[in-house]
Amino acid sequence: MACAAVLFVGAAFVLTARRADSQAGAAPAILAPSQVDFDYDYFVSQPMDTLFVMDSCYIEVRLDSQMVYVHYRNGSVHTIPCSSGNPKINKAIETTEGIYTVQTKAPIAISKQFDSTKMYFWVGFNGNIGFHGLDGKGYYRFLGKRPSSHGCVRLAKENAEWMFDNIPLGTPVIVDNGESARCLKLVTSLPLDALNIQDVPYVKRALNKQLQSLYRGRFYLDPSSQFYFSHSHLWWGGIPIGDRKNIPMRQVNPFFVDSREITHPHSGAESVQPTAQ
Repeated sequence: MACAAVLFVGAAFVLTARRADSQAGAAPAILAPSQVDFDYDYFVSQPMDTLFVMDSCYIEVRLDSQMVYVHYRNGSVHTIPCSSGNPKINKAIETTEGIYTVQTKAPIAISKQFDSTKMYFWVGFNGNIGFHGLDGKGYYRFLGKRPSSHGCVRLAKENAEWMFDNIPLGTPVIVDNGESARCLKLVTSLPLDALNIQDVPYVKRALNKQLQSLYRGRFYLDPSSQFYFSHSHLWWGGIPIGDRKNIPMRQVNPFFVDSREITHPHSGAESVQPTAQ
């Protein structure tokens, strides 16, 4: 039986394959498509929709580990224990997953909803949800351990002060539990047609369409755009991060799209027929 593999490297495809009549153990040859017997027309991979960051850093809040990671473009990571929202507490909500940007900062913010609680070194990223410290140290025992807040991301007061002093407005923030279909990546350059992420309807539509292409196994086939953050300001609710479990392991190979159906692994008999573009 013939076998083939297609590797995607940047904007180029590298085709390696073996003839159906080649001997076992022989090295793969670089062949033209007409010389190859293909077993399938897909990339066996599970890509993620990557949004690029031109800012100096971005913040990742991991709900599963109760940790905050500040990623810098030199590869260094500043780690801070946190405690996120616990919906089991009265009037509390779970800290909502998504991609946001730092919208507001204040040395002290007052929560009128919760008995005028003082929130020190406030760094807000989703309306009334943000990073902050509190009076006393009683809540420190939960940091890095389990959710204990009404929805915000609690930090030790000294760490909240560090964040207030070092994180500028517009910094991207991703909140996830380790199963996101989207990720952020720091870059130093972008193509000329890349789009800055802002609070405008066409950006929301394009981002949603891109996520749906990923779910349908057409990530490498459907037209897409590259989006980036650079001193961006996002709307309340931010950008959905999706669910990695909805991404098929097989993505349509755009070189060979007319001879196979792609079936989502969670969709039973339902399938999408690729069409040549």
